[in-house]
Amino acid sequence: MLRNFLSFMSVFLFLLTIIPLALSSIHWLDAPLAYLLSYSIYFPCVIGAAGIVLAALGMKGELQFYLILANSLSLGLYLINIFLLAVTA
Repeated sequence: MLRNFLSFMSVFLFLLTIIPLALSSIHWLDAPLAYLLSYSIYFPCVIGAAGIVLAALGMKGELQFYLILANSLSLGLYLINIFLLAVTA
């Protein structure tokens, strides 16, 4: 039961990071991304790393692989975003 909860939390953290990035990338709504970055520029990276750890501790098998892959994707996209913010600022 704990592994199910950890996997669910990993999915929640993935969605928490990827939805503001997706809305910002299609130029619909920049407010969620600005709110997420208002805490710290590295806050989404911390959430992504926590999602990877929770996925590794969660359910085993293909679901674990896909959750680690998805959270790694969101972490990588935020690292690219931080790099672009640092270069253009």
